[in-house]
Amino acid sequence: HPQSIKRQLTETAHSANSALGRFVGIEAYEAAGGVLLRDLFDDRASAHMENPELLERLAIEKLQAAAKPFEAAWKWVEVHLSVDYGSFRSFGRVYPQDIEPDPELLAEEERLIAREEELAAQNDGEDWTDAETEEYYAIEPRLREIEALQRERQPYADADRAIAGVVLTIGHDGALRVEKGLVRPEDIPTAPEPDEARADTGDAHSPARPHVTPPTSSSPVPTSDPAATLRKADGISASLADDLRATRQHILRAHLAADFEVAFDAMLYALCEQALGRSYNNEALDISIRPFQAQNREVLHADTVAQKMLEALEQDLAMDWMKLEKPEDFRAMSALPIADKQALFAWATGLAVKPQLSSDNRPSPIIEEIGARLDVDVAACWRPTAQNYWGRVNKGHTVATARKLIGDDYAEDRNRERKGDIAAAMERAFAETASETEGFAAAVVVKTTRWLPDGMLFAGASDGGLDLPIDAAETALGEDESGEETISASDDEPDALPAFLSGDAA
Repeated sequence: HPQSIKRQLTETAHSANSALGRFVGIEAYEAAGGVLLRDLFDDRASAHMENPELLERLAIEKLQAAAKPFEAAWKWVEVHLSVDYGSFRSFGRVYPQDIEPDPELLAEEERLIAREEELAAQNDGEDWTDAETEEYYAIEPRLREIEALQRERQPYADADRAIAGVVLTIGHDGALRVEKGLVRPEDIPTAPEPDEARADTGDAHSPARPHVTPPTSSSPVPTSDPAATLRKADGISASLADDLRATRQHILRAHLAADFEVAFDAMLYALCEQALGRSYNNEALDISIRPFQAQNREVLHADTVAQKMLEALEQDLAMDWMKLEKPEDFRAMSALPIADKQALFAWATGLAVKPQLSSDNRPSPIIEEIGARLDVDVAACWRPTAQNYWGRVNKGHTVATARKLIGDDYAEDRNRERKGDIAAAMERAFAETASETEGFAAAVVVKTTRWLPDGMLFAGASDGGLDLPIDAAETALGEDESGEETISASDDEPDALPAFLSGDAA
């Protein structure tokens, strides 16, 4: 069979389309005297490199050249043609320091995001010129480049680089992959002796001890994200997806900060993962919390249900002890009533929760479980508006959603409108007051007042009798004696909001 013959002819060769082949490149390989084997009518990407030893030597030389700039700054540098990512389990990690982003790159990023949304708003691309089409599809790659450039600007502390190293290898896409900040087990600093700790505290000029964190996972980050592909088809840009994650995290944090039992279990789980999940550096209190704050998204949370929950909780926190000097502050905190300690614990745990959508690629099931256990009602805390959603997605997604939840006639009416008018109409239709302002039937109101974008709902959280799949929404409805549809409410239906917010936060 021809395929069998081809396989035998190429079994000792490397495909030019393999990671190794793409890293070296056909031109460099041929310039070094390498021989290519290819079909007469196939393109160059389907060729096979007949000299594997030469190919590997060229790859190592290219890796070594890329490693040169790192050798003076780090304790050690290694190059490998390939890496078993499981091997990184034995390394600790140090991380770069946070600095202000480059203003020029930040300005370019904001301009590109605005341009992307401007293009998406132009009749969903139907009237784009060839130049506009090319411009639109070039924006996302450039945004990823800017993100990488901003990340590269973040410096590592001298003390961290003194104990850590760098591994350079070839990624599965044929690009150079650089893993910085790896700390060998024998180089991980041990806890200071009591006398040493006191000496460090007394010397204002003593260097900070490097903080080494074991890696959370040894699995490589996948290059393809099916969820992101589906979102982009609906016109949901990367910035809108980030806003949805930040909103969902903010709502979850508000609920977590009000529940000591769930916060305690979540923090205990995180402590055990970090303190007991490795055979080294397992001091029980060696844990780091880096509070997540949504950058430049304060407007998302202003005057929202979750923000009012957090403000009410923060007002009641017992924090006077934090004004004292050490160790008096610790003694005062220790003397607090248990209820005050529980409130502080839950508040701090809420600050540590990470943002994600349940539809993200490889989402944390622990965050989803926390949301389900807290019974977070996202729909009661957030509704899609023209500003936060409908004005930022494409027309096709908007009309399809209206058709599915409201009906063909309503969808056709929207399809004939301009984007701004559609967004305003959809905001009214999906608001809590839709039954009053739009005059929809009860079956439609059940759907529109509880609808959420894909990934916003916490899997497993109860729906309060309303948050049902579209096809099953009518099962929540009954008919009165006149045949009109009515919404039946259960006596034990949970309140959408805590008692202290039920009057004015909606």
